[in-house]
Amino acid sequence: MAHAQHPRVFISYRHTERTGTPDADDFNRQHVEWVEQFAHDLAAHGVEPVLDARVRQIAGPLFDTDLATEPGIANLTMASIHVCHAFLPIITPGWVERIGYGNFEEQRTWQDGYVFDEWQTAAASAMAGQIQIVPIFRSGGLENALEIPLIRNAGILFAFEDDAPYEDNIGLLADFLHNGRAIAQPSSDMQLTEWLAVLWKKFAKAANDQGA
Repeated sequence: MAHAQHPRVFISYRHTERTGTPDADDFNRQHVEWVEQFAHDLAAHGVEPVLDARVRQIAGPLFDTDLATEPGIANLTMASIHVCHAFLPIITPGWVERIGYGNFEEQRTWQDGYVFDEWQTAAASAMAGQIQIVPIFRSGGLENALEIPLIRNAGILFAFEDDAPYEDNIGLLADFLHNGRAIAQPSSDMQLTEWLAVLWKKFAKAANDQGA
């Protein structure tokens, strides 16, 4: 199966890392900005990033509802995992908690993201050899992250803590993704825009059939 020209990676991250503190909003905003800059920098190294912001940009015009609570956007985003070569979880205390290592609660809004569902989808795809899990350690206790079996067994982990050499690590990560993309065989080699369009038609048809 011929792969896309650039390795495509799905970036999974927690939107809300802190709540109930005076600095929570600023901290969460800075965290999201870091993730978006991380995606931008990967793109500069020839890696195609897929994350919720990009899916909203591409597919958002299809919806006439509030994207913050639109389940269709979440469905499209999670389905995008199936055209990616690698799944990059941004490991933070909030991310680890959200996948069930802590007081997990089902998420209902886009602001918190859909980390648990993304992880379940990626884990199943990894087991099938369709995606490679490449953990990105950002903050929190590394020992907690390594308690998660698929992260412990990934065989690789890139450290992006605040004191880590960011530019060097971006280059090393990009090289790894370029050289390792053949490890995974995504279920489809469609370009992301084409894939989202196909999925949207399927979802719209299913919705119409249910309403008929």
